[in-house]
Amino acid sequence: MFSIPDDCQSYVNLYRHRAESQSKQLAYIFLEDGENKEKKITFGELHDQALIVAKKIRSHALVGERALLVYQPGVEFIVSFTACIYAGVIAVPVFPPQNQKDWPRLFGG
Repeated sequence: MFSIPDDCQSYVNLYRHRAESQSKQLAYIFLEDGENKEKKITFGELHDQALIVAKKIRSHALVGERALLVYQPGVEFIVSFTACIYAGVIAVPVFPPQNQKDWPRLFGG
């Protein structure tokens, strides 16, 4: 269990605090095959990668707008979701369509 510092009033503050104070500590371990094959990301890596993605998001969306996150479960989704929080954009996660005929339905076509 961990404690949340009093100055962490938002997820952004909490993630920044973790990146500064525990940058090498694991933030997430994702089991790609459900058991053994894993991908790891530390708080420092998550923060750095999310900042890069957040800057790209902000170049296309304003605070409060929505961003469609079309990802399979994994570390890339976690980074993108965190980036949306950093950018002040509302993340709307969806699974990728299973085949090409599902793409128009996803985008309202």
